[in-house]
Amino acid sequence: GAMEHLLFGSDDLSDPSRGATACAYLSALAAITKDETAAISSEWSNGSEGRPAYKDYFSDRAEISILPSAAVADVVRTQFFLIRDIVDVRLAAAMGLRENPADLTVIPGNAADNGLEDIRNELLGMRAIYEGSGEEGLGIGDLVSQLSEDTDARLREQLKAAIGAIDGVGGPLRDAIGQRSAQVQTLYDRLADVQLTIGTEVVSLLGVSIGFTDTDGDSMR
Repeated sequence: GAMEHLLFGSDDLSDPSRGATACAYLSALAAITKDETAAISSEWSNGSEGRPAYKDYFSDRAEISILPSAAVADVVRTQFFLIRDIVDVRLAAAMGLRENPADLTVIPGNAADNGLEDIRNELLGMRAIYEGSGEEGLGIGDLVSQLSEDTDARLREQLKAAIGAIDGVGGPLRDAIGQRSAQVQTLYDRLADVQLTIGTEVVSLLGVSIGFTDTDGDSMR
């Protein structure tokens, strides 16, 4: 957020002293981001300080691996809370679907106008986790399909439709909310469909406890 503000915000950085300070701060942030990202990647793939690779906690290759059912539950909860955040926290607030007036500041990357791209990337990640990717190609959907082929097929179509709805919006999200409200509403509805299926059918089929009662994804409709 700080980097986006400095790069895309409206502050006047034409003053040489301010510009130099901003560039130094950006360089420092970029270096920290690089180091932290490398550390996370290394912890995931290789481990550190005698600890096994973090990815092995989700398999049977580490002595203290978590149970497969617990790993699945954690992944499904993460998926649910992510789509809930997109639908109920970001889009609903930005579109003014709550009691308060529309609040465009809830859109991440607002200064850089990449709010739609953020949502797209999050959905692509959700789809990869659900459908599976890589050599093994296994995902949460492989478990769901064994219990309900109908739910599995519907969620795959809903994820595809939600990603397609992003293309239908076009342009910065904060502009589209006011100028192309019908397309934004379609995007909201398609995302709400994903939320509803995950929050009711998927969690029920896999026996995952979310931890609160409002999981129907219908509160803002």
